[in-house]
Amino acid sequence: MVIQRILASYSQLAMEAVLTGFLDQDYMIGEDKALDPKKYYIVIFALFSNGESSSPSNTPAPYNGPYFPVVTYEDNVRAQHQVLTKELKVSKVFCAIGFSMGGQQAYYWPVMYPDLVESFLEGPKAALVASKDFQDGHYTSIPQHGIRAFGRVYSAWAYGQTWFRNYGYLQNDLYKNLEDFLRADWEGGFVTTWDANDMLTLLRTWQLGDVSHLEYMIGEDQALDTKKYYIITFALFSNGESSSPSNTPAPYNGPYFPVVTYEDNIRAQYQVLTKELNVSKAFCVIGFSMGGQQAYHWAAIYPDFVERFISICSSARTSLHNRCSLEGMKAALVASQDFQGGHYTTAPYQGIRAFGIVGNAWSSSQAWFRDRYHLENGKYKDFEDFLRAEGENMFLTWDANDMLTLLRTWQLGDISRVSTTGTSLQGDLVGVLGNITAKALIMPCKTDLWFSPDDSALEVAAMKNGIAKLVVIPSDWGHMAGGWANDEDVQFVKEQVKVFFAEST
Repeated sequence: MVIQRILASYSQLAMEAVLTGFLDQDYMIGEDKALDPKKYYIVIFALFSNGESSSPSNTPAPYNGPYFPVVTYEDNVRAQHQVLTKELKVSKVFCAIGFSMGGQQAYYWPVMYPDLVESFLEGPKAALVASKDFQDGHYTSIPQHGIRAFGRVYSAWAYGQTWFRNYGYLQNDLYKNLEDFLRADWEGGFVTTWDANDMLTLLRTWQLGDVSHLEYMIGEDQALDTKKYYIITFALFSNGESSSPSNTPAPYNGPYFPVVTYEDNIRAQYQVLTKELNVSKAFCVIGFSMGGQQAYHWAAIYPDFVERFISICSSARTSLHNRCSLEGMKAALVASQDFQGGHYTTAPYQGIRAFGIVGNAWSSSQAWFRDRYHLENGKYKDFEDFLRAEGENMFLTWDANDMLTLLRTWQLGDISRVSTTGTSLQGDLVGVLGNITAKALIMPCKTDLWFSPDDSALEVAAMKNGIAKLVVIPSDWGHMAGGWANDEDVQFVKEQVKVFFAEST
């Protein structure tokens, strides 16, 4: 069970996540240990859905079992904050410490309450929900087949390869072989202590912890140095974290969710920055892919607010070729037999897998496949093995309607069509680019199939007075080069960002 330990010295706090019965971290707690109860006041919280706090298994109708709502880390932290401040009268947090899911929550505490003190998971999930006795969460007796399968899949991720290679699973001869270990520690452990719907809801909380694809650049002495800059990360509408088809109540849920443009996103973000955070000027807006398109839109919509922007593997306008590729992904999803016009009641995995396979070819490059990077140094034995693991599974954690709405936002990307553009310049990309006043770093990848470096060169040429700098990422990793795919490209991008900041400041 996932437990959090809150350590406080009278009015000071630390947090530790433990998987009771599987991963025990009590070794840190005790007199003269790291978390010394002689020095600190320790409070223990149970995560929602862990079976001890409010969970699918112990909540009465109508929110029991599969009807239990999705729970985020924010939901947990806000509830814990109420207990600490209202019930226990804690006024200051000494330290937040966490392991695994508790570690992710530890990140949330200083973000949400700075004055008081973000995908292997689909494997276990799929093994459980696909079992013959799970019955879409409406089981009347324990779905042992599914829970046992869940445990077996999960077990491979809980330990390192070296641990297995060195026979750590034998646990000093407690078990004769791997089968004994799996049956006792992972099948038996989950079957005897967990409810299946609790497990799925808790997994969903874990999955929702991701908010950024540019985290590799954020931190002390990184390109986005937290000692120098106040960094704010926004989630796009329809990405599943912000307002999206999957989390919006009727009548605008699912396929009824409205079309959302980049301008809609930018205007909402501007309200947060200026009204809630009292930000008067943006030193830089930086984004990758769709985030890069947003960076362009910021410079076009709020020229007096944005001083500089960085667009990585992106464009000011989604090209017709790009839009065409997205239509192929869309068609693969909506034509699937389980999509049901967006009115599906269970995840349309056939359509989502087809969507992922089509998109997979566009995210890399011909050279990437030719040089067999897809085999990942022996991780996959052949192309089919890779495609099943990486292509089909790429989007299984996403909601299908969320993906389609987000895809539509991408297709509509065009800074020459925003409402602030005068009538004479509507549709005139070169003219709108020429009016941009923010300094710009435009970084396409030479092999990107979605965002061509030729288009980027034309965009930079259209921006006047030498305010824009073009730097092409010399990589065969295609679109992925702008994210976090390999160390060489990551280092190149970070260095170019640092140089741009130095040159433009």
